[in-house]
Amino acid sequence: LSAHTDVVPVNGQTWTSDPFTLTERDGRLYGRGTCDMKGFIALMLGMVPEFLEKPLQRPLEIVLTYDEETTMEGVAHALHEMGRAWQKPAAVIVGEPTMMEVVDAHLSIAGLRLTFNGRAAHSSLPQLGANAILAAQELMGELVRIQQRFEDTGDPTGRFTPPYSTLNIGRIEGGTAHNIVAEKCMVELSLRGVPGCDIEQVVDRIIQYAEGPVLAKMRETAPESAVEVRRWLAAPALAPQPGSEAEKLAMRLAGTNRTTTVSYATEAGSFQRAGLPTVVC
Repeated sequence: LSAHTDVVPVNGQTWTSDPFTLTERDGRLYGRGTCDMKGFIALMLGMVPEFLEKPLQRPLEIVLTYDEETTMEGVAHALHEMGRAWQKPAAVIVGEPTMMEVVDAHLSIAGLRLTFNGRAAHSSLPQLGANAILAAQELMGELVRIQQRFEDTGDPTGRFTPPYSTLNIGRIEGGTAHNIVAEKCMVELSLRGVPGCDIEQVVDRIIQYAEGPVLAKMRETAPESAVEVRRWLAAPALAPQPGSEAEKLAMRLAGTNRTTTVSYATEAGSFQRAGLPTVVC
């Protein structure tokens, strides 16, 4: 049984009670992460006395991770400890909120930040500089083409909405003034891939494009130009494994005979990639 312990920030949100103090009102529990993910953690820990009373034939393990909302490093650490701190299980249930439905497939996710460093110059003499914003614009043209390829390829399973992988340019910052050739520009983007789409290979291709033709063009006028690359998030998709031990167990416990998909990413894909039958519920 696995859950992440971190939650997203509360900055800029209007709360009518302390988000970090569990508050009951009208039969509901309010607080940051009461569902995602503190609720599942509380249930796991609350069940420990009952687990201890059972004549278990093999260990039931609780794996709590960190940084799921940001870098996914916690699950990588947990899997590194498999076979030492904890034993390889027959099945994994990741406790994300699914309204008690058994989820056997979700998207992958990858985050990327590219910072172009060119050379500043007066806008009347642009040939003396290297415009980082124009470099970012050229990269974004390639990103739009990648999104079009995602849509053309589609979703072979036909289970996701929208029915294709996606790319989002979420943030761009650059330049200092209208009459100065921009020395620096940052582009931040994320990708979400349907099962079967090698999202990390797509990220590699984006980086190669930035470090190849885009950077080469900048260096025509400013040889010192450079691109800083930061991969800040990566998690594989969860693919259906019909009849797996995890699926059979979760479906029996949830009282359902069907599975479903979600469009967000979880740590389940990482467990599955490590060879562990996994579902989200």
